[in-house]
Amino acid sequence: MESPLAYGIISLLSMFEISSEILYNKGNMEKHFACSSKGFPRKDEIIKLYLSSESLKVQCFFQSENELASKRMLSVFTSGGLAPSLEIINSTDNGIFHFNLTSFGDRVFWLIDIPRENITKNTDIAAVEEWLVRITLHHGLNIYATEGTLLDTAREPILQWTLGVVMPESEVSKLYAHVIDLKVTKCPCANDVALLGFILNTTLDGVYIGLSFSGFWHYSDTTWYNLTETIYSQLREEHTGLSVVDMVLTNHFLVILTTLGLFVSGDLRYPSTQDLMLSRQDFCGFERVDYIKGKLWNNERCFANREHFEVDYVSIIFDRNRTLSEASSCFYSKEPFLQWSPCLHYNSKGVKNIPPSVITFLVDQEHGTGVYLLFNQIQKIATAFVCILKNNRLSELPKFPPFQFPSSFSSPVGMVFHPRSHFLYAYGNQVWLSVDGGNTFELIADFHDDIIKNTYHSFYTSDITFVSESGKVYLTKAGLERYSEIGNVADKIFTLYYDHLGFIHKITPGRFEADRSLATSRNSKSIFGQAPDMGFETALAPQYITLTEIIFFAYVPENEPQETIYTKKFNNIHHGKVIHS
Repeated sequence: MESPLAYGIISLLSMFEISSEILYNKGNMEKHFACSSKGFPRKDEIIKLYLSSESLKVQCFFQSENELASKRMLSVFTSGGLAPSLEIINSTDNGIFHFNLTSFGDRVFWLIDIPRENITKNTDIAAVEEWLVRITLHHGLNIYATEGTLLDTAREPILQWTLGVVMPESEVSKLYAHVIDLKVTKCPCANDVALLGFILNTTLDGVYIGLSFSGFWHYSDTTWYNLTETIYSQLREEHTGLSVVDMVLTNHFLVILTTLGLFVSGDLRYPSTQDLMLSRQDFCGFERVDYIKGKLWNNERCFANREHFEVDYVSIIFDRNRTLSEASSCFYSKEPFLQWSPCLHYNSKGVKNIPPSVITFLVDQEHGTGVYLLFNQIQKIATAFVCILKNNRLSELPKFPPFQFPSSFSSPVGMVFHPRSHFLYAYGNQVWLSVDGGNTFELIADFHDDIIKNTYHSFYTSDITFVSESGKVYLTKAGLERYSEIGNVADKIFTLYYDHLGFIHKITPGRFEADRSLATSRNSKSIFGQAPDMGFETALAPQYITLTEIIFFAYVPENEPQETIYTKKFNNIHHGKVIHS
């Protein structure tokens, strides 16, 4: 007679829900600070402060369940001599400033005026870290701690330029019917500064890019530019079918791949004119059909504290016809991106007998290497290959023996470094993780017939989001070997984006949505819809077997129908998950 108990062994991560002490000013939080450096803060707003060439003036209210409760709380704080403190933090410095209590009509708010030189003495245009700010009720008490950001708009390079002809919202809305895809690229040091490009169908020509300095929290905060005439001015003859294909915003340059060629800005730190100028980079023998299938790759690194040897690299890969030289389908360049070199040679040791297609090429500045993801179209074998990069030249000698993925990794799509870390991910129908710069890889996930088409990363929260062709969204943390399915995207045209605080946004033509459910509030609605239910419709009885492992016995009645018994069994999707009662 079979036992009515079914059991499974899982990793015990946590038996209790862990709640953060930090509040983010968004959603249904009951008590928090609302602060602004531009007028009075709106209710339920993320704290986003902006430092100009003048002093930083910040006004903070204390928001509670209602206005009356807020005033009562303020009276209690004031009578006790309590006022908020503002802490400004980046990777190298921090400062603490204290508010003064000021009255404003029948309201009471805290006000602080900080001279710019008390925050930073630098005024030159450069890639600078966006600060994190932490506002608490009296420094050291950590009461009602609320986090936000502070952006130095006077120094951020891309903000010093007019990208093109400014477009009113009425003109932008006319483009939506022609948009077939979206592309977002963000500043490596200040992730709230980002560009959004429209990829258009063949019924409309043009390059249209939106610039946000607030992390796409509000559609109205985005300034839209028409760069069409700027692009056409670099072409020798009349052309049609112009559209954005891909974009990369590095620390000091903007690189735009269009259907009519690759265009690079001048150094953004040295504005000679107000309008941004672009120069076209020629690739001999390449035409519109090649550029449409091209893709840009780069390793996102912040050079706020730049050493003389640190530069950005960008590579471009074309999906060329097999009859053409595969060695010339991949090029790379370092800033200022005026000279482009082939990134693969046939006689590279370890790959000389294999005619590989280059799926991805990244430059690992930390190790001084070039990292390839190659795919043999004949043998259907994917390979990771790492070679030494010295004096901007790729060595023919590999740094490590090539890593050959199993044949189950049959649809490789790309490879990416997690920002400000050295975790390297290869993705496609599977996801692989390398912690040693491409020497070895470990399998993280297998999606079988589904394929991961895009990845999105946050350095602040270490989040990594994978989106598959079917629209499923998976979440993991940098370096972890576990992941969770968090929902599904039903929109046909969308892209995702992580802002500086690590909130994920879903962007569709004409609409920006932010999701806090993954960060702080379990009750807020996810922009990815309802997450899959992995619960059990039966009683679970735990029994510890080690300090880190536990057996759960699930009760299954003897006469349980076969069509419902699967809801009472563990399977692979439960491995590494947290059980909430």
